[in-house]
Amino acid sequence: MCTVSVIPLPPRDALAPGEGPTGCRIVCNRDERRERPAARPPTVRACGKRTALMPIDPDSDGSWLGVNDLGVAIVLLNATLRSDAASPKQDVRALMSRGLIVPSLLEADSCDQAFQRALNIKASDFKPFRLVIINTHGCVVVGSDGRDVRCLGATPADVPNVFSSSGLGDHLVEPPRQALFDAVVRDQDCTRAQQDAFHSHQWPNHQHLSVKMNRADARTISRTTLALWPDRATMNYQPLDEQGNATSTDEAELRMQDRP
Repeated sequence: MCTVSVIPLPPRDALAPGEGPTGCRIVCNRDERRERPAARPPTVRACGKRTALMPIDPDSDGSWLGVNDLGVAIVLLNATLRSDAASPKQDVRALMSRGLIVPSLLEADSCDQAFQRALNIKASDFKPFRLVIINTHGCVVVGSDGRDVRCLGATPADVPNVFSSSGLGDHLVEPPRQALFDAVVRDQDCTRAQQDAFHSHQWPNHQHLSVKMNRADARTISRTTLALWPDRATMNYQPLDEQGNATSTDEAELRMQDRP
């Protein structure tokens, strides 16, 4: 369960307007069961031949968001399908944790390679999911319904995007969150402040549908921000308390390597 948004970043402030590289900014609200253990802050670790930066989920030793040293970023969302399009019955005891998908794809040397690896995932090994594969040129979305894995679309880097999931049903939360994103971010100046305002938003009478989600059995437990440039990536991780306030902030940086 998550809300993930991606916006383009203008040239860095240290550069003259119109000069230098542009990047993208990814913000992820992670929604989980209240009893789930807290994640470990972003850490640099080896993923095959690549070096990657990601927060670590202690249950799986995997993650929901990461970036490697060639600028390939992966975001994982659980998928809860409509009842009339439900995934096949699966033996949950035999399923692998979806958190393992992100580190495995961060071994890729490019977004194209990560995309091809994602398409080759054995869908029946995992509960349904969506993957957003991102670099500074754009993003591509891959989804699994538990039967097969397929491409769900792609957008260029200058197009703001939002992706949502919920254990109540993705189709229930996506329309209101998309409309809010359009009003607060896409139809405005598409700034960092507007993106942060979107991820802090909560409807008082509809907290279960909100971006900063809160319901009896689950809530938004953390917010992770990844700024991705051609030469580096910075990650900011904030666990949130019961009121949705940050209890601490951990920051880390990963320098990009020359492409092989």
